[in-house]
Amino acid sequence: ALARDELPEAEQSVEPAVAFLRELQWGGSASPPAALQDEVQPVAREHPFFGGVGYGNSSRPDNSNLNFWLQALQDAGVPGDDPAVQRALVFLERTQMNEATNPMPSAYGSSQGGFIYATSPSSDENELGIGESKAGTITETTTSGDEVSRLRAYGSMTYAGFKSYVFAELERSDPRVIAARKWIAQNYTLEENPGIGTEGYYYFILVFGRAMNEWGEKYIDVQVEDMMLRRDWAEDLVTQLESLQQPDGSFKIVDDRWMEADPVLVTSYSLISLQNAREALRSRQ
Repeated sequence: ALARDELPEAEQSVEPAVAFLRELQWGGSASPPAALQDEVQPVAREHPFFGGVGYGNSSRPDNSNLNFWLQALQDAGVPGDDPAVQRALVFLERTQMNEATNPMPSAYGSSQGGFIYATSPSSDENELGIGESKAGTITETTTSGDEVSRLRAYGSMTYAGFKSYVFAELERSDPRVIAARKWIAQNYTLEENPGIGTEGYYYFILVFGRAMNEWGEKYIDVQVEDMMLRRDWAEDLVTQLESLQQPDGSFKIVDDRWMEADPVLVTSYSLISLQNAREALRSRQ
């Protein structure tokens, strides 16, 4: 909000706001305020929390908080090669269900390519590094032919992670980007939050619009059975949200998890996503 406000007072507030955000990252170089010293710590790179950002009162970091934190840095003009963004990439990589690029045991044998919620379900030392997904588990077949149960990647966290990769200016040939794109192609839908159904649906719509606008391409290749089809993601998004808008301008409640029974919240998510679709459509004119 401060970055978008053109008043001098707001512009002058961006720099100290970014400085505060830097203090919220696990493993960062800044010293957190006294009120946060028990919640954010200067851990080593090997620690599962390194690079992440979490809720101040529950300590362990997650991709939802990290997504909004990175969005704020991006809006404030922080470049993708900034050390804080590069630390965030470590956490993101550890939550991508892709054995080829993720060294965590939770990703062993996985080739999904999408993202989960966190590297750990809590701050308990016995649970560090085992991962957490709000979408449960899925059975995968490893390259050796063994069947293993792995945490399921899902839509909202995958598009959040994908958008963060774009912000960090990873090459499109980067295996982490390719793996995320593969998951998106195989799970493309705007009917639900893929992998978790209606839960967090409008949050998913929000990060979908932001991610695809940042990606910057008109069409997205998606896999339907054995065929690859091209979809105009912005047109798909507008059409879907048109079908959900109510006569009073709000958007239809589809689930009450994560506060999405609040029409103000889901309408705000929808409008931000539509704004991204509008920017994409205007750029084509």
